[in-house]
Amino acid sequence: ERLMGAMGRHPLLNSLSLSGVVGISDKALWVLANACPGLKALTLYRPGSQLTSAGLQQALECFGLKSLSLGCVADFSGAFKAIQSAAHHLIMLDMTRYFRSAAGVSLVSVLRQLQSSERFPSLRNAFFRGTFSAE
Repeated sequence: ERLMGAMGRHPLLNSLSLSGVVGISDKALWVLANACPGLKALTLYRPGSQLTSAGLQQALECFGLKSLSLGCVADFSGAFKAIQSAAHHLIMLDMTRYFRSAAGVSLVSVLRQLQSSERFPSLRNAFFRGTFSAE
């Protein structure tokens, strides 16, 4: 509620980067999605454990993002599933520091899903840093 009052509406905000802003919850991201309907680029890095893959998915479905960068947001499989549900407009995807939660995920499987024109029709750039290795 406090966030909703402080956030207001920012229909012209195009790009937002929140790095290390611990405490972003499912509800807070949903509020952000509704407060910033014009947002096209979002970066979330280490928002804390209150943001779940279900909350991420709900918010991403509200955005019409062209660029999404996630680092340590939920677990890899949950975050990737959330992205797939809202990837229609994505041109750039960046997922960083998922090496612990992506250990059982096949890189080949992820690449095949990225090639799907039904799931990622606009995707041109994908970056996976510290994701498919045991760093």
